[in-house]
Amino acid sequence: MAIATDPPAPILSDRLGSPEVGAAVRIPVYKVIVDDRFVECRACAVHAKRRGLAAHTIAGDIRALWYDDLYHHWRTSSDAVAGVTTVRSLFCLAMFAGDAGRRVVDYAEHVAQADGAYEHRVWGTDAVRRAKSLAGAGPSWPAEVVEALLRCNRLDCRPIRRSVDPLASPAPLVSWIIAPVERAAGHFV
Repeated sequence: MAIATDPPAPILSDRLGSPEVGAAVRIPVYKVIVDDRFVECRACAVHAKRRGLAAHTIAGDIRALWYDDLYHHWRTSSDAVAGVTTVRSLFCLAMFAGDAGRRVVDYAEHVAQADGAYEHRVWGTDAVRRAKSLAGAGPSWPAEVVEALLRCNRLDCRPIRRSVDPLASPAPLVSWIIAPVERAAGHFV
């Protein structure tokens, strides 16, 4: 299986400091967004709910969620959203999120193979380890997507170096995290 990843991101210098300075702070998660048309997405929602996260279903179109919820919520909050959707849904949400000071900080394509297994191509935080854990999860990879979200911390939030292109992605499903990114030392947008 081929695993595609970004080169490792540089470690922030204060990460090795005292617990008060540079301590890993988990990103608060507002919602896990899933496309109800796909069984893998529904499995992700079930696992998210088991882990105490709110899950929101869409049927491909992200606009109502943005206009009725996320736009207003992000005006006063600095939390993240994550999901398993089509790349087209993510593309649209990523454009909206950019206007709210958020970026895609974690991205994985999940490509079904002829034998029913999935190939996972990961970019973002700790991509090599994530790709291996997704591959090792086998058919339970939607649960591993949620576990990766729960491990993500604020110091690791840097925009990925891959553009989200709905025409270039071979994957019908992508998992992702959109979060505020650090603008200057210690200041998040």
